[in-house]
Amino acid sequence: GFGCGDLEFAVLREMGAVDEKTIVATPVHDIQLVSDIPGDAMLSYDVPVDIVCTPTHTIHVERKLPTPSGIMWDKLSPQKIMVVQALGELKEKL
Repeated sequence: GFGCGDLEFAVLREMGAVDEKTIVATPVHDIQLVSDIPGDAMLSYDVPVDIVCTPTHTIHVERKLPTPSGIMWDKLSPQKIMVVQALGELKEKL
């Protein structure tokens, strides 16, 4: 929740640890599954997943959207940058 996974991916992308070919998996509960998420519901910083794991299923998803290319600094508040140490360190390097 709160976009933490998306932010983690963006930080790793900035650091060169992941790229557009990196497989993205997420755990969810069975009751959280939906049959489809429209592309226009995804925000520019949302990371599409390739594998969804529930307690009873492993679902491979065809990726239709690209992963974000890095941190979208204009979407982050100054408070968020201060609270997340890695963000402050990366921002200083820019």
